[in-house]
Amino acid sequence: MIGGFLHSMKNICNKKHGWSVTTPTRGELIAKLFAFVFLAAIGLLSSCNPEGFKPSPGNYIIQGPQDLEPAFSPDGNFIAYRHFDDLTNSPGSYATGLYIIDKDGNNRKLVLTGTRLSPAWSPDGQWLVFSSLGTLQKCKTDGSNLTTFTSLNAQLKYPEFYYPDWTSDGKYILFDNPFPSDGGGIFRTNYDFTNSKILF
Repeated sequence: MIGGFLHSMKNICNKKHGWSVTTPTRGELIAKLFAFVFLAAIGLLSSCNPEGFKPSPGNYIIQGPQDLEPAFSPDGNFIAYRHFDDLTNSPGSYATGLYIIDKDGNNRKLVLTGTRLSPAWSPDGQWLVFSSLGTLQKCKTDGSNLTTFTSLNAQLKYPEFYYPDWTSDGKYILFDNPFPSDGGGIFRTNYDFTNSKILF
């Protein structure tokens, strides 16, 4: 099937564009497939032009400001999200950080600077929990009372935690450690970062 597809693509390129196209080896094909899957998984590929395989603007790596991972507050009036800007870090700029904005897109407020992944609201709307590049943290919505989770650091070789979220009753925070060979999995801790345990 793959061989027939490559043969057809070779004929299209030769006839339509006059290109000299050689069929890739099995190893080259596998390497390119893994590269494509990797880039697609991290969101660097968005579109391509199938007509003659010409590049389109969607082929380019995304750079510059990005607003990511929005999360509505429990009452639906606010949105927490992380902003990433790899090009602008001048004073007074829209810096990389954790932000809250009204549901209509107004009144943007900086909570904390830095990379704060996957923000999640507490059920009472008073706290945000997030992963700071693997370090589990929480803070009040005004950025105060920043607290860092450390109770599993001595037990795990790779104490990195991602995708935190609160249980609906607000008593617990669930999060993920992506290293199963190191005893990782889905964990639960109390809302105050005490009494942690692995669930599965």
